[in-house]
Parts: sequence; C-alpha cells; structure tokens
Amino acid sequence: MKKERLIYGFAGSLAAALVADYSAPVFAQEQGLDQLVVTARRREETLEATPISITAFTAEALERRAINDLSEIASFAPNLNFDTNVPFSGSNVNAAVFIRGIGQNDIQLAVDPGVGVYVDGVYLSRSVGQTLELIDIERVEVLRGPQGTLFGRNTVGGALNITTRRPSDHFEGRVSAESGSNWDTRVRASVSGPLSESIRAGLSAMYRYRDNTVEGVGPDAPDLGERKAFSTRAQIDADLTSNLTLSLTGDATIDRSPSGSNVLIGYFPGSAFGEAHNFFFSGAPAICGDPTNAAYLTDTRCFNQQWVLGKFKSGSTFQTPDSHQAIIEAVQGRPFEPQSELTLWGASATFDWNPAENIEVKSITAVRSVDANSATDADHSPHLIVHTIDNFNTLQVTQELQVLGESFNNRLNWIIGGYYYYEDGENLQVNDTNLTMFRSGSIIDTKSYSAFAQATFDLTDRLSVTGGLRWTDETKTFNAGDEFRILADFGLGLPAGTPLVPVGSTAETHYSKVTPMGSISYQASDELLLYATYSQGLKGGGFTQNIFPPLPAIPTFDPEQLDNYEAGFKFFGFNNRLRVNGAGFYGDYKDVQVVVIEGVAPTVRNAAGGEIKGFELEMEAAVTDALRVEAGVGYLDAKYTEVSGAAAAIGLTVNNRFVNAPEWTTNVGVSYRFETEFGSITPRVDWSYRSLVYNDALNSALIAQPGYHIVNLLLNYDSPDGNWGITGGVRNLTDETYIITGYVDPVGIGMSEGVYDLGRRYFVSTRFKF
Repeated sequence: MKKERLIYGFAGSLAAALVADYSAPVFAQEQGLDQLVVTARRREETLEATPISITAFTAEALERRAINDLSEIASFAPNLNFDTNVPFSGSNVNAAVFIRGIGQNDIQLAVDPGVGVYVDGVYLSRSVGQTLELIDIERVEVLRGPQGTLFGRNTVGGALNITTRRPSDHFEGRVSAESGSNWDTRVRASVSGPLSESIRAGLSAMYRYRDNTVEGVGPDAPDLGERKAFSTRAQIDADLTSNLTLSLTGDATIDRSPSGSNVLIGYFPGSAFGEAHNFFFSGAPAICGDPTNAAYLTDTRCFNQQWVLGKFKSGSTFQTPDSHQAIIEAVQGRPFEPQSELTLWGASATFDWNPAENIEVKSITAVRSVDANSATDADHSPHLIVHTIDNFNTLQVTQELQVLGESFNNRLNWIIGGYYYYEDGENLQVNDTNLTMFRSGSIIDTKSYSAFAQATFDLTDRLSVTGGLRWTDETKTFNAGDEFRILADFGLGLPAGTPLVPVGSTAETHYSKVTPMGSISYQASDELLLYATYSQGLKGGGFTQNIFPPLPAIPTFDPEQLDNYEAGFKFFGFNNRLRVNGAGFYGDYKDVQVVVIEGVAPTVRNAAGGEIKGFELEMEAAVTDALRVEAGVGYLDAKYTEVSGAAAAIGLTVNNRFVNAPEWTTNVGVSYRFETEFGSITPRVDWSYRSLVYNDALNSALIAQPGYHIVNLLLNYDSPDGNWGITGGVRNLTDETYIITGYVDPVGIGMSEGVYDLGRRYFVSTRFKF
C-alpha cells in the first residue's frame, strides 16, 4: 500500500506542479506539444475536444518509445493489459486484451473478445493474430469504456482504434532494421507515392525473426520459442471524382514459428491423467506411485515436480506413439509436433463521398481470413499425459455504411449508419491423452445486423450534449455434425466413436438489444473541457467448445452487459506546453462470463455480477524545447458482487479479483534532446509499474504475478536533416522475469504452466527515410 501511495503521490504532485502557475517561466518557450487528432467518434477532432477517456499514440510517439508491436503500448496506457499469449495455448500469435479489467482470456472461436480491435475502421473479430506488428502506423487510440454506439458489438471494455498511414501524394519511403538479444530482429520497409494525378499507392513489409527462448532439457527435448513472421500491406487511394474517393487495402501475415514458449511452473499430485501415467503407463508404478520412494524425484519415467525445470527450460519432447500419430494425422491433416503457425489476410474497400456541403457518406466493405495451427505439450515432460493440437479457421465479411453531417450552422454534428457482420469458422481440437483421445471444438456461423445514430448539439458556445443509440440483432449457431467424438480409448472405458455431444445436434444463441449512450460536455475555458458520460456495452453470448466428458447438449451462455458512468476533464494549455487528461468511472457489470473448469475442460458460464470503479490520470509536458515529461496512473477496483451456479461450485467467491485487472498501473517517461551541429542526441528513460495481477478466475497463487517495475533506457541519434538515425537501448533494465499468462489444472493434468517475459534485452536499430 505504501508503494501505491508513493506512485500516486508522485504522478499527482508532478501534474499539480506543472499546472500550478500560468506565468511560470518554464512554459515561456514558443514550441510545444502537437495537437493530437483522433477519430474516436468516427470523425476527426482533437483529443481535448473528445469526451472519452483516450490514450493516443502518434507514429512519432511510438518511435520515440521504440514500440514494435501493439502489445507494447500497455506499458504506457493506464488500465490497459495486453498479453501476447493466452492460457493453455502453444501459439505465439494470440492476444488477450483487457481494458479496465474487461476482456477475454480464451481464444476459442465460440467466445467473443471483450475489447474490440479496429484497423482503418475494420473490426478484427478474433484475438488470434491480434499481436500486430506496427507497420506504417499513423496513430493508435486506446478508447476506454463501452464504445458500442459507434463501434458496435464486443466493445464492452473499450476498443483499440488503429489508423494506418495512407499513400502520399509525393514519392517517399522508409527503411528500418533492429536487432538485439536472442537475435530478435525486425526489418521494415515502405514506399508510397503518386501513380497519376488522381491515384496514389503504398506498399510496406516487415520480417521478424527471434531465436529460441526456452531450452529443451534432455536428449529429445527441442528448444522452443523461435519466431519467424512476415507481414505486408498494400494500399491504393483513387480520386474517382472531385468528391468521391476510393481506398483499397490488402494485408497479409504469415507466421511459421515452430512453437510457443510455455513452461511448467507447478505440479499437483492426484490428478486423473498424471496418476494414470504413474500407476499404469510409467513402467515403474512402485516408484512413480509412491512419493516417499527415494527415486520418486529422480526416475525420469515418473511424472511429477522433477519436470518443473525453471522459467526458460522445458522437458517437452513432443513425442507421441506412432499409433496415436496416425489417428491425429487422419483427423487433423497434420502430425503432432511443435508448431505455432498463422496465415492471415484481409482486404477492404472504402468509398468516401461528399454529395453536398457538410455531408459525408462512407462505405467500408471488408473480408478477413484467419488460418492458425498450434500444438501444446500440456504436461511439459517426455511422457504422454495430455497433448493438444488445435486448428483454427475463420472467414469474416463486414459491411458498414455511415452518413455524417453538420446542421444548424454547424451546431449539430451527427452520424447515422448500419452494419452487417458475418462469420463462418471452425475450431477443431484433438486432445491426445494416456487414457483417451478425443476431438472437441466448434463449428460456428454468426450473423449480426445493427443500426446506429449519434448526435452532438452545441447548446451554447461552451455547452454540448451528445446522445446515441445502437440496435443490434445477432444470431450465432453451433453445428456439431459428427466431428466431436472419442477417437480412441486407451483404458478410460469410453469406446471410439462415442459422441461428446449428440451427433447432428445444433445450438443457437440470439439477442436483439438497443444500447444507449449520452454525455454532456462543458468547455470551462479555452484550455479546459469537463464532461460526464453514461454508456452501455454488450458482449455477445456463445458456446463452450471444450467438451469432456460427453454432455447431453451443447453448453451455451448469454451476453454480458456493462452500464458505465464516467466523468472527466481534458486540459491543454500553457502555450501548448501541457496536456493533462483525467477520468473517473463506475461500472455495473451484469451476467459476467466466467471461465471455470468443469470435469477437465474450461467452460464459460454466466455466473457472476460485478462492479468496476477507478480512474485514469495522464500528463504530457514540454517543460522546455529539449525536455519532455510524460506520466500516467490508473487505479482499478474490479470485484464480484455476486457469484452463483457453476462458478460458486468450483470455489469462486466475491473475494476473488478479476483476471488481468491490476489495482495500479503507472508509467513515467523523461527525455532530453541535445542539439549539436552533427545532429540531435536524445536519451530517454521509461519506468512503469503494475501491481498484483491474477491470471485465472480463482486467483491461483502459482500463476499470480506480484507487482513489478519495468525500466527501459534509450539513446537516440537523428541526423541534422532528419533523414536517418540510430537508436540503442535496453528493455527491462532490472531483468524482471514476470509471468505474462498462465494456466492451472490440478484435477485433470495436475500441472500449472506459464509464459514469462524474457527479462533484460539489448537492441540497436537504424532507420532511413527518403
């Protein structure tokens, strides 16, 4: 508690000192902070005029912090958590994004995320592949609180709104390269320019390689954690007429990483599959079944805590009997082996038409495809306890139409629109154990229609009110077919062919809902905006796809809802030298979707209610032309107010904290630019703190991450003409090896696993533009 008070006191004192005196000479310089433009309300407006809690990063802000992928912004945005791995997954490309304690910690197709991710107005529906490398980015906006009116479904916690750099009307290009610890290397290149007087085009690409990070222990244990990825984006902007523009975008990512970097961090005796190995399959039941035996912890035939080898070591061999391998290849089309593969592509067409003064019509048509394959040796040992191979395929089609305008001498800003969403996907998972082999998963068809309207009316020059509504009608269908069944029996007693759910069974979830929002904002002075907002967010229902043992029907769950109340301020003054933004919030959280273990499988239930309250405070100051200070603090109190049903049965109580909901998130960054005749040199230090984080609903101690500090140091050089530069630095200077994500299964497998941050990492990068 003392540490939290110190953090809050420091950030508050710094902000207070900087706003204390308009006449302070430190703000007498001519240069200042850039005015930030955001599109959080689907139109361009300044950050300080937008009554929403937002953290915005321009391309320059990302570069000066040496941010490479989307997950890294979490260190600089209060109340944002962005994990690059999810529990019980052998993949490197899965994201778990939480804002104000709301998100989704499971990548299964049948469960929707709680935070929406948008790129150039296109919704990315699945967390698979959302660990985006940042190529040619113009701006990233973190929007906190429900954004359902304008952004739609599954933004109950908030949204990440990403805008890419559009093609230039003159020829230009950029090239950069970075390499560092673990041979972590990124090479980026982009070029854009005019093809004719009315057509502009751009092309960008990125290649990523990183060496293995987990050492295989034993003659047959491979090293794990290698990354190999390539991404590209192509854009064309065409002025079809004087008032009609067409923007075409295509992007693709190919990731052929061999494996994730999960390791075993705990063992639980008495589990079903673990003890089955020790007593029936180890070949040494007298030793492996008796913890008091002197050889229990040294005989490698046993499955026990001897395979907890360290934060970056694994005993996994990814070996399985030939008879098992033949079945896996027959039903999945690929063998069980280390893999973390992704093929992702998307295409969009945006028409922007201005039929009359103060009227804009925009159409956004998009299609996206995700094809991912991963494998997990869940016991992290040389033995077959539980192995999983996962195939994930989905195709998404969206169409959005927006009409924006201004009326009554520009006192009324309004937008109306409609949205269509279709997704067809399957997520098939083979679970190979020592007692049985079965395939579970989901085959999902989703259709969603919505209509929305929002308007802001200036009652006076300083007082404005905003109101909005969104109607959403969604139907999601699960079709079991004959895919989900027992594939082989090795002693459990369930014969091959036994269905996990009745053959041909289907399930459907449907909801039709109107979600409102309203706000009032007051421009107290030219520098200060005050606002209060009410908004409602909705996250769709779905199905549990991890089914075992067999069930009589497909388990379903309902939507969850958040009613959010927020008040805040935006200050931008002292000759554009100081920006301070703050917001306090309270949320009433209903029908919370909770992941619980039923049998041996993670199951989603509407089993809780909760409340979320806290605040964010952010500051940026150009203290002098050379000295810049940035700081942010977030406080979050996310707790259950009631627990019922399956969640209570497995031990969840109102005393449990939310997953990925640290009470405190804090950051401070300081940089100083030295100008010389040979160019500019800018040292920078960034410090961030994150208090205790729980990684599962039951707050298991083994995978809970105590509070930790991260310090990054950078030294940047820019040439006199600004066309090239070099940056060197160290990330995580104090070598904190904290848990990114984790999973606990004491009953089925008898293990706990986790993914750790890689600790201290050095790097050097160079860049050139023309």
